[in-house]
Amino acid sequence: MNKLCFFCLLLLLAFLIRFLFILFVKKPPHPSKIPIKTLVVLGSGGHTAEILRLLDHFDKKHYFPRVYVKAETDVMSGEKALKKEEEWQKTESPMGISFWKIPRSREVGQPFLTAIWPTLLAIFHSAFVVLKEKPKLILVNGPGTCIPVCAAALLFRLLFILPETRIVYVESVARTHRFSLSAKLLYRFRMADLVLVQWEELLKNYPRAVYAGRLY
Repeated sequence: MNKLCFFCLLLLLAFLIRFLFILFVKKPPHPSKIPIKTLVVLGSGGHTAEILRLLDHFDKKHYFPRVYVKAETDVMSGEKALKKEEEWQKTESPMGISFWKIPRSREVGQPFLTAIWPTLLAIFHSAFVVLKEKPKLILVNGPGTCIPVCAAALLFRLLFILPETRIVYVESVARTHRFSLSAKLLYRFRMADLVLVQWEELLKNYPRAVYAGRLY
């Protein structure tokens, strides 16, 4: 019994060290010459338009295939992304893309207490998507839908299931002095490997962020 307890304590300590290492020692992946499977989280309220404009500047052959995730209640984002893919690939039947829907973790204005169950449900669905797709890069820019996706990716990274997956958060150009709620969560809990801001003033309150200038 004592040996079992000792083993459990060692295992718990190993996971704690692994968790702290992931959170505090950010090591971006080495530049890759092979295509990088990229998961993009879409969202209403302008988030989708901004992230698609950002993707306009990406090397589409390098960041490929692409996986799009949106909330179940978001009826427009998927169509916008599909139209962009048709434009980028110059075909009405774009290849190498997939779309997923997950439950919305929290509606705008919904009390946080009542959002606990929807959030857990969203994390469960997100875990399935992330494990199924196994992206190397997760690109997000603020919709609440990105939180369960990033949480699932962080968990799988902790468990050595997806050790190479990295999360990049790009704050909206509309945020000039304060982070959005999603950015605060990803920044405070160190879930994102890289947080990019488009206004230098934000660095005063969030010094671990990286000023990237106007990205689109």
